[in-house]
Amino acid sequence: MVGASAASVIGRLADRASPTRMVGFMIAAAILSYVCFWLAGSWLVGLVVGVVLLDLGVQGAQVSNQARVYALIPEARSRLNTVYMVSVFIGGAIGSSIGAYSWVRWGWNGTCIAGGAMTLAAFVVWAMHRMARK
Repeated sequence: MVGASAASVIGRLADRASPTRMVGFMIAAAILSYVCFWLAGSWLVGLVVGVVLLDLGVQGAQVSNQARVYALIPEARSRLNTVYMVSVFIGGAIGSSIGAYSWVRWGWNGTCIAGGAMTLAAFVVWAMHRMARK
């Protein structure tokens, strides 16, 4: 709910500033969510804060990435969005499989570490892309 509510604000910020920069901020929010889950996930407040950060990070990154994708070839928006969304769903399926395996194998801590590691990997890819562009 937080992510959906913040989507328009994040979209305006991405338009004003830089969608690429917003993606980095949103990935950082998602990383913080997994830290919160791992450190305070056994308390309701920790879960609520983690879920809010994760929802904000994922939704914000999605809105910002779509702004980046739409800017590539404006006349091909629907085709670009199809490729983007298929990629998102494939990544989500892979992440869900890893999360389920981590839960069965290592429980809550393993799941938090797996999710945090995948999100950290996304941040590393984002940072490397930023450095390559400069």
